[in-house]
Amino acid sequence: SHALSRYAEAAASMHKLSAAWFDATSTLVCFCRASGAAADTVDAFQGTLVRLMSALSAFCFDDLQTCGRHSPGDHRRFEVLGAEDFDRDVQRTIAGSSHRVECVFQMVQHLVVDAMGTSTGTSS
Repeated sequence: SHALSRYAEAAASMHKLSAAWFDATSTLVCFCRASGAAADTVDAFQGTLVRLMSALSAFCFDDLQTCGRHSPGDHRRFEVLGAEDFDRDVQRTIAGSSHRVECVFQMVQHLVVDAMGTSTGTSS
């Protein structure tokens, strides 16, 4: 039926999206191997990256599920790996944003660009 076909297409698109996030994250983590930065600096970058990408994934799927409405209701909650490890300012910024996906995506961009400037992982 048409409905089953649309469901299967949507499920395949969600898997492709998850795979793209995994590829992006694993590629950035891999680039860190060539870093001249201290091991604890690289570890901090990688940990923050994984937490932000987890948040990006969770918020994107939550927005798809709720059609962008952030009202309490009976819907699945998506786990964010290490959410408690974000500092208070990051937690407040995300919680206060009406566009969480875009907010976290921009945080990822800033993290990568800042790391490039300090040779954490993406440049030598």
